[in-house]
Amino acid sequence: MSHRTLPFLISFLAVISACSYFQPKPPVLTLGPLQIQRSTPVNIGTPLLSKQAQVIEVSNTLMIGFIEFSEVKKTESFKIGSCPAQVSAESCNSFVTIFEGSYAFHPRFHKRPARADKAEEIWASWCGLKEIPIPDESKFSFPTTLHIQKIWPALGAVTELNEPEGYICGQAGVFDESLFHFVYERADKQGMTIFYRTMDAESGLISDEVRLSQSLLSRRPDLKRVGPNLLVAVWDEWTPVRKNRPVAPDYDVYLTWIGPEGPAKQALALDHDDTLAQAPQLFVDGSDVWVAYHKNTDGILKHWALKKIEGGPLAPKIFDLKLAAPFRNANPKEENQGAEFPQIWGIKDGAPILTSRPSHDAFLHFINGDKVETLSLDKDGWGARDLWMSGSYHDSRLTLIRRGHKNIHLEQFSFEGKLPPLNFEPSPVPANKKLPPPPHRISYPNALMGDVHMHSGYSDATGSPDEIYARAYELGHDFAILTDHDNIVGSRLFPSQYYEMLMITDLFDDLPDFTTLQAYEWTTPPVPKGSGHKNVYFKGKAPVPVYSYKFEFETTEKLYDALGSLGRKRAVFTAPHHTAWTGTDWDKADPQIQRHFEIASGHGVFEDKNDNPLKTYTRGDLEGSFARDGIKLGKQFGFLGGSDAHGLLSHHGHARHLDPWAQGLTGVYGAGADRNSLFTALYNQQTWATTGPRGYIRIWTTPFMKKKKRRFEKLDLHYSVIATKPLKEIALIWNGESVWKKTFEDDDTAPLKQEGVIPLRTLGKPRLPGVQNLYLRAIQKSEMGIENQVDMLFASPIQVP
Repeated sequence: MSHRTLPFLISFLAVISACSYFQPKPPVLTLGPLQIQRSTPVNIGTPLLSKQAQVIEVSNTLMIGFIEFSEVKKTESFKIGSCPAQVSAESCNSFVTIFEGSYAFHPRFHKRPARADKAEEIWASWCGLKEIPIPDESKFSFPTTLHIQKIWPALGAVTELNEPEGYICGQAGVFDESLFHFVYERADKQGMTIFYRTMDAESGLISDEVRLSQSLLSRRPDLKRVGPNLLVAVWDEWTPVRKNRPVAPDYDVYLTWIGPEGPAKQALALDHDDTLAQAPQLFVDGSDVWVAYHKNTDGILKHWALKKIEGGPLAPKIFDLKLAAPFRNANPKEENQGAEFPQIWGIKDGAPILTSRPSHDAFLHFINGDKVETLSLDKDGWGARDLWMSGSYHDSRLTLIRRGHKNIHLEQFSFEGKLPPLNFEPSPVPANKKLPPPPHRISYPNALMGDVHMHSGYSDATGSPDEIYARAYELGHDFAILTDHDNIVGSRLFPSQYYEMLMITDLFDDLPDFTTLQAYEWTTPPVPKGSGHKNVYFKGKAPVPVYSYKFEFETTEKLYDALGSLGRKRAVFTAPHHTAWTGTDWDKADPQIQRHFEIASGHGVFEDKNDNPLKTYTRGDLEGSFARDGIKLGKQFGFLGGSDAHGLLSHHGHARHLDPWAQGLTGVYGAGADRNSLFTALYNQQTWATTGPRGYIRIWTTPFMKKKKRRFEKLDLHYSVIATKPLKEIALIWNGESVWKKTFEDDDTAPLKQEGVIPLRTLGKPRLPGVQNLYLRAIQKSEMGIENQVDMLFASPIQVP
């Protein structure tokens, strides 16, 4: 369809919407005092390949837009179309492409009000790049272009903003008669900042940018009009603080007023607690300003919060909505947990209608006095969703468009009944934070510790990519690696999403004493249908798009062939994980590339099927899929520990701790606090793994003097163990078999530290011909004999002749 066709299509659909045609009456649902009619969802776009949908209503017509990925061309497109206000599958299936390139993301619609001589207009904004830039390994380089274009009633010219150079996106905007006011994120090596600008709608001229935020990392701005000459903007900010304890990262929500003379001189701290407050969204009801955002007051699950601001910029009065309890799904055995990224779509009987995103679903909420009534919009089951929805509330009808399990869903709701009055209380004046001094961070000379396996809401978890890194930083990790899935249960990781993740990864790498690597998780079906899951770690820039199971690299051989040149340069490595659950293909392991095995994570311990104190908490028991099985096959690899955290309590009943980020760590010795040094040490298998504690374990052999060939029988094995709780036992594993053990039975005398020497000649003759494989395992005593409090440490295997 050509661009010229769009006005005729919209006119035709407007005629259809005015006609009376049969629509099956939707069933009535009861939710608290409300009766809700919910239409049958209409699927929009291409299944699995469409995301980030938008909807806006104008002249009895719904404008719809979304991003679609082409598997053939490896491009992303921004597509738009229209439907009658009364939606149906037959009338919502024609769309035109207004942009196609390597990246297209963060689309938004904006309504320009009617003027004396012209009707309303709909404009669109989006971020994108026509072509992927050549990566520059030497600097922070993630250029993007912000596009702004009129799309209804006819397409207009495109205005592009790409100066100052940097990552420009995250925009929100509103019109007055002649100006488009917008806020956005801009990232460069100095951090990410929120800026404000205007654009003349007729000429396309853009004003100079005005800085709104001050912190190192400011994100997720929103902007709304309050009156003829008054705007309000909100955003969140993170300030790096090493807390060295398991708490949520410290984000704050800020608000500023923007008048004819520009923004207020000082932003207002709406939420300044010592916890996470993030992703604010605005709704204006007359002169009242509502702000919805998510919080995290227990360090794990997020819930949403609401504030109402009365009185305007001169004398604002801020109120908190008083609820019996914060809304969040908190059953640790359920897949759907938490409630983040809230958005308000309308006000009914003085109460907001809002949506939020749990871990694997979509929620519609009403506030019934001091309680929250919730309707789950999607089917149960694991899968990825977009962070945000889009909606329009008009004449007591709510239209929502959202990414579901596999499709974009467009649906409508109408409501009958009356909601009771809300209870508000004055919001406390934010005080200067008085953080307790951080506890001592356990560290070791010439060694680093961090998490090599974490997920965000861009795959099948919760939280934004920056939140995941901020959490690792505040926990006291020396390094952290975000490894979102290339695809997972109905969703792909789009190139533009991965581009943003890499940008965030590099931003955090610039923090002092904190290192990140670019990585992702290659995700295939379980063995034998697929090859299980492997994380892929890069020394420098990762490829975009990723080498995905869904994009031509569906076998280990094809993946390793694509990674071959980097492997020969020692610039990439992989690590299979939770292998007893999804399996692994030992016979396809390339020793130049498959350098590690993730032995501990939130899914359990994958050392041995039977010799496992945490067997109850280990997911799966596939024969031949544990670390010792690979060692018996002669495979050589190091050990990694990673949380594999998805932000869920006990990983919906499978993990031994409620805290998802406390269940796997990697130690690296001989590494400096920079990307090149960290990667090199990891590649060389200079690692140890733990089930979560910041313990230390290492083995090495006494080097021979002179230049004689080393012989196994003449070597002494040295070991050093530093535990965080008294030791229960230390064991030596030789070619997959336990051959030496030291136990500590007395709880009162069990040490925290143990060093020693094991003469290898005392262990007998080699069990297998050729190179011998040895590693050390330590088990810490549990508190009060509680099984789930057992922790373990693993020294990476060493090979001796």
